[in-house]
Parts: sequence; structure tokens; C-alpha cells
Amino acid sequence: LPVSAVQGTPGARNSTYATNIGPTFAHFGHRPVVPQPNQAVTVSVIVSDPQGVASSTLWWSTDSSTWSSAAMTSSGGVYRGTIPGFSAATLVQFYVQATDGQGASSTYPAGGPNSRALYTLNDGRAVSGKLHNLRIVMTKSDADWLHAITNVMSNAKLGATVVYDEKEVFYDVGVKLQGSEHGRYEDNRVGFTM
Repeated sequence: LPVSAVQGTPGARNSTYATNIGPTFAHFGHRPVVPQPNQAVTVSVIVSDPQGVASSTLWWSTDSSTWSSAAMTSSGGVYRGTIPGFSAATLVQFYVQATDGQGASSTYPAGGPNSRALYTLNDGRAVSGKLHNLRIVMTKSDADWLHAITNVMSNAKLGATVVYDEKEVFYDVGVKLQGSEHGRYEDNRVGFTM
């Protein structure tokens, strides 16, 4: 087979090089995982940057409404912010935006307002006991699109947050329906691929 004479850029800058990409993030999460009605939620994340971190802001939206924000405070490199409590079953979408000492900004999850870091206030639907509980948390518009009869056979993965046993959280997960065309739009037969 013919082989290209150009095989990457070892030791040299490539096409994605940037002089300053903004802060990076680690250990992003929210607590409590499934808050009770009117209970505030704390979002925490480690933010770091070689140019220092000038600011970090927590953004949130309820049920796909307008975005609200609050400055995050730092303690030992861990930034924390609080989202106020809301009524039962309210869907909250959130992300963090940070700026470094030279003015470069970045968000986590990377998609910012288009990402899917989500939680829902306790709606009483969790099943506890012998079975494991799995919550697939999606925006209403994404869930409506996923379950529309014209889209049930789509293999497009839509963004979601998955909560396992009300304790372990996986943000920005791709979700699609699985199974036959007859079961994909029936509540008692539908399956998911995540």
C-alpha cells in the first residue's frame, strides 16, 4: 500500500497547537447526588492552570430555562459553588467555566451549556431493595427527540447523565434506544445503550 510521506509531526507543532488553552479540570462532581426538594447542591472541581486561575464560575439552568451563575470559592485548589434548592423532580443542568491569569477561558464539561451534566431533584421514582437503580437524566427536548416515533430507530447518541444506585454519577454520557422497532416506543419494553 502507498504510505504518506507525512506521518504526523513528532517533535514539532501540529495543527491543533494553542498557546493557551485555559484551565483544566479534575474530580468534577455534585453532592448530594439526588437532592431532596429545596435542598441546595454543592458542585466541586479541581481547577488548575500554569498561568494561575483568576476565576471560576458555576452556571446552572432549571428545566432548560435561562442560565444563572455564581462565583466559586477556592480552598486548597478545590473550587466549590452552590446551586439553590428547587421543587421535587426539577431538572438542573450545570457546568463550570474558569479563566486563567492571562484571560483564557475553558469549561467543564467541555461543551459548557451544550454538555449534559444534569441532576434531578428526588422524584420518588427510585427503586430500592434487591435490584440496582439506574437513572438516565436527560433534558426534556433530548428525551422527546429520542422517543419520537420518527426517531426511535436512530443510532444517534444523545447527551445524558447516568446515576447508579443514587450514588455514582457519570456525566455527559451518550444514550440511544436499543431493541426492535416495536419495543423502542413502549415503556415496558424499551432498552437503552449507554
